[in-house]
Amino acid sequence: MPFERSYQGFRLSRAPAVFLLVGTPGTGKRAVGHYLSEASGFVHLDFGDRETREGLLGLDDSALQQRLEQLCAETPGVVITWSAGPAEQLNEIRRLRRLGVEPVWLDSDHGAACRAHYGEARRLTRFTFRYIDTFERDGRFRSVEAVSRELLAPHRRLIPRWRRRPLPRLGDAAAVLVGAAAATAAVVVAVSGGGSGGAASPATASAAARHVAALPRAGILVAGSSLAGIRLGDSMATVRALWGSHFTRCCAPGTWFYVYPPPSDPVGAAVEFRHGRVVAVYTLGSPAGWHTQTGIRIGQILENPQAAKGSSPSVYLSCAGYGAKSVRSSSGAVTSILTQGASVYGFALTAPSVSPCH
Repeated sequence: MPFERSYQGFRLSRAPAVFLLVGTPGTGKRAVGHYLSEASGFVHLDFGDRETREGLLGLDDSALQQRLEQLCAETPGVVITWSAGPAEQLNEIRRLRRLGVEPVWLDSDHGAACRAHYGEARRLTRFTFRYIDTFERDGRFRSVEAVSRELLAPHRRLIPRWRRRPLPRLGDAAAVLVGAAAATAAVVVAVSGGGSGGAASPATASAAARHVAALPRAGILVAGSSLAGIRLGDSMATVRALWGSHFTRCCAPGTWFYVYPPPSDPVGAAVEFRHGRVVAVYTLGSPAGWHTQTGIRIGQILENPQAAKGSSPSVYLSCAGYGAKSVRSSSGAVTSILTQGASVYGFALTAPSVSPCH
């Protein structure tokens, strides 16, 4: 039996785990990936990024196994997130499974959507995936903590020989969680624009974004002011100058979606206009690297977002699949930290007439 340790309720085997989380868009794959990375020191690889995906799957079996060994050398494991694609995707999923990666389908129906998605191959999916529900019966997301505990819970599965040996050391996942209470208190400070760092002016944030006319890979939320350089009231021309013209008009009238990779499982941000002016700007799909000016990062773990208190009045809204902790500034702009369970899911800056539940 491999030696196991417990971190804040998680049982982590000394044999590193490698999970492949697959599902249709909006089933919480990236939220779980971010959470495991923050809480337990997992390496998170997003196969929605073409370079990451092709960089691994382009290797032969021997080289791919060696790369997985390297990634697991000094960490509890690896979590890969990948949006469900065409039936041919199953060939790569089964290949990864043969190399010791555990494919897990995230959804709400015990695999029915998986079998329907892959069409004629549906009879084979029951032997490919382990199924975990990420939704409650009322349609709300289960907390990322609960889903992660179920994912990491000991159960019978084949452990390839290369994953059985002891690790040189484990990252101190507990140290990440020790600061959760402090992070919770910082949410209100971040939303209200407080903190010792001093607020950068909107002009400074806008000027920084103007260096590259494209969606920033690490956008900054300045409370009550801007998100990745975009401010409420900006014109369409200003948005084009800041983020470029590579956007998709989708779903809501007057909304531009800036996404990478393509919009089948979007990661990026969106801008909503009314009468040609910005009334809302918000993240999509938890883009890695985005953070508030005071340091709250997407994927960061908070002890209790709903109960967080501070000097600024705030409102917690329950949206479809996530929550929004919102603070209205003196200028009227509403700044929101979006959460899934205890994990920061994204950010929104909206006019008072626009809900952060998009």
